[in-house]
Amino acid sequence: MENIYLLLSLCAGCFIVLQRNVNMRLAKNVGLVGSNLINYLIGGIFAGLIYFAVSCLGMVNKVHFGGFHYALIIAAVCGITIVLLSNWLVPKVTAIAFTVFTLIGQCTSSLIFDIIIYKKEITMTNVIGAVIVIIGVMLYNWDHRKEES
Repeated sequence: MENIYLLLSLCAGCFIVLQRNVNMRLAKNVGLVGSNLINYLIGGIFAGLIYFAVSCLGMVNKVHFGGFHYALIIAAVCGITIVLLSNWLVPKVTAIAFTVFTLIGQCTSSLIFDIIIYKKEITMTNVIGAVIVIIGVMLYNWDHRKEES
């Protein structure tokens, strides 16, 4: 079952890149804030349809809203910020550079969250693995920029 989760994680990464590039093109036509509004309106409708389908299948007990929590606001602000920054930055730095630095930020912040928020013990292997990924991504970007020159 874990392999399915890993495959879905890979798909999520692909959807992030696809979503970012589609929103960037949409922002050129309707503006930065307009594309963000369209993104979240359509996303809200789609999420509602998924919730409806899940409840019709009898899986509604697996979806629990547990009341209002400050994390809902933080998550919404983060989501909007990601889309706005993506739409604004990708045309300025190229999609690959944005992806590279986003990945570096995700690796770094994931380690910090695991240590501070989730109180997980981080081993030297975890740190070395993150550093290897970051170095690999930086080398890929460096090589890619060399080819553009």
